[in-house]
Amino acid sequence: MQLIITHFPMKKTSLVTLLLIFSAYIGLAQGYKEGIKKRFGEFYTLIAAGKTEQSMEYIPDAFFTIIPKEQMVSMMKSVMNNKDLDYRILDYSITEVKDSTMINNNCYSILKYTSNMTMKFKNIDTIRAAGKRKETLNLLKISLGNSFGVDNVKLDEPTGTFSITSHKKSCAVLQNGQSEWKFINIEARQRVILEKIIPKEIIESL
Repeated sequence: MQLIITHFPMKKTSLVTLLLIFSAYIGLAQGYKEGIKKRFGEFYTLIAAGKTEQSMEYIPDAFFTIIPKEQMVSMMKSVMNNKDLDYRILDYSITEVKDSTMINNNCYSILKYTSNMTMKFKNIDTIRAAGKRKETLNLLKISLGNSFGVDNVKLDEPTGTFSITSHKKSCAVLQNGQSEWKFINIEARQRVILEKIIPKEIIESL
């Protein structure tokens, strides 16, 4: 082995150089992905805490050309502050951050995550007297199961509280000239809106 290394010093040097370049590249890749995770964590925490106005700073400006910011804030608050619903966003876990793609000077990266939440319909206990509480809870569980998947919805019958795990995707966007990642959640029923904001190549890769 010593003889081989002595006779081929350039090959050894080239290999070491390539390894160093590769290691640096991997480091950079991990760097921007960690940046995406950190920014998404800030975004998620604001939404979970009900800080709706602040969370808008983490959504691309292009989104508000379709749904005005004031309308978006109002919609989110109506869900979080629904007098008939006790809705709590709990923890989350990012399961994957895909390699970024640059299109028209903007960078896009798809991240997958799970979100845990609880939900209780406040008037459920008033149904007890009518003897239909259990039936109503089962119907609600079926309805939620259709939206989130049967295995992702658990019911605590005594309290009438649903625990839900939602598997979701979000598109991280780094717009030209900006230094911070912003996010658009991927919802199948909002495809028409997404097509106006996210490049076709990104949508087709989902």
